[in-house]
Amino acid sequence: MAQVPLFVPAHVAARDSVARWVPQAGPARIGAVAVFASAASAFTLALVWLAAQGDAAVFVSGLLGDRLRGAMVGAARDVAISLFGEQALSAIQGAGAIGVSLLFGGFLLGAAGTVVGIRRLATVSRR
Repeated sequence: MAQVPLFVPAHVAARDSVARWVPQAGPARIGAVAVFASAASAFTLALVWLAAQGDAAVFVSGLLGDRLRGAMVGAARDVAISLFGEQALSAIQGAGAIGVSLLFGGFLLGAAGTVVGIRRLATVSRR
């Protein structure tokens, strides 16, 4: 019987976990209840305000998203200018998405061809 695992219901385990954080003294317990109740009330009021001001939350999140996107595009443009130069960037912008895709595909084909060629040279030199 000493080897039999003891089953503890979930609500008892939760109560025991919370009991470790609750003070034992009466005045301290009242203070803890006041602190927890005020924190819960503040959280509830914040959620009610957010639900009532849903359009404002959507507006602010959209505004922040646009600013973040603009900052990322600006940073990417600055990196591209410093890597390739202003003329290369204007050529890339003139080529459009299809031109950039073809350039990228050509780069990948060239890289793959280089890897295949180097491997073939390495295997031929071993023989």
